[in-house]
Amino acid sequence: MNSKKIFIISGVIIVFLGLIIFIIIAIQNIKKDQKQTIESINYIKEKYKILSDNVPKYNKMRSNYIEASKVLILDDYESVYEGFTNFMKDYNDLIKEFDNDVTLLDSKCDKIYPDKETNDICGYYKELYEKIVNLYINDIKEYNKFIASYNEYKQVEVPLIELVHKDYIDYNNDNFFEGASSNE
Repeated sequence: MNSKKIFIISGVIIVFLGLIIFIIIAIQNIKKDQKQTIESINYIKEKYKILSDNVPKYNKMRSNYIEASKVLILDDYESVYEGFTNFMKDYNDLIKEFDNDVTLLDSKCDKIYPDKETNDICGYYKELYEKIVNLYINDIKEYNKFIASYNEYKQVEVPLIELVHKDYIDYNNDNFFEGASSNE
C-alpha cells in the first residue's frame, strides 16, 4: 500500500511539474509573440514613414512631368530629349523605390495587429501604391505615344521608355484600378 501511495504521489507531482513547465513555456511564447508583434508594428510604421516621405517627391515629379509634357512639340523634342530621358530614368527609379518599400511592408502586413493605426497603414499603403503605379503607367504610356509620333515624324528610332510595371495593378484587390483611368 505504501508503494502505491508513493507511485500516485509521484504521478501527481510529475503531472503537476509537467503542467508548470507547460505554463512557463506558454508564457514565454506569449511574451515572445508580443515582442515580435511590437517589433512588427514598429517596423511597419517606420517603413510606411519612408514610403510616405517619398509621396511628395513623387507628386512633385509627376507635376513636373505633366507641366513639361504639355509643351512637348515634335519639332523641338530633339533639344529636350536628353533632359526628358534623364527625367524619365529618375521617374522609373522613384517607382522602383516605391516597389522596394512596398515589398518590405508586404512582408509584415499579412496579419491583423492589435494596433488600429498599423492595420490602417496595412490597408492604406496598398491603395496608395496602386494609385502611384497606375498613374505612372499612364504617364509613361502617354510619353511613349509622343515618342512613337516623334519617331514617325522625324523618321528616327528614339527608344521608348521601358516601364517598370507593364500593366495596371489592382494591388489592394478591390477590383478597381485606382489611378488607371484618371488624369489626376
